[in-house]
Amino acid sequence: IRQTVHMSSPSEEIKKKILKTQKYLTPERCKDHQKVLKALSFLDDLPISIDLLQETGIGKTVNGFRKFDEGVGEAAKLLVQKWKKVITEASESLERKHSQISAGIP
Repeated sequence: IRQTVHMSSPSEEIKKKILKTQKYLTPERCKDHQKVLKALSFLDDLPISIDLLQETGIGKTVNGFRKFDEGVGEAAKLLVQKWKKVITEASESLERKHSQISAGIP
């Protein structure tokens, strides 16, 4: 009998980590600001792509913490800014590629 083991892609593994952290990151469940900071730091260390941001909605979740105190709000703002920069850079890169294709530049 042969078993097939399904190997997840690195992107799928990151998505699982994001979703697991996201389940914890609700204002009702997050009374301990140190744990929230730890979760935000964990998310900050993950290589987040535009696809993962869209699929998980983690940006909206983290943005919900921007008004918290004890450093949580600032950490949430910085993380959202970082992710917005990722989106901006990816959009600009896509626009450059599109412009090059339109101009016939390989």
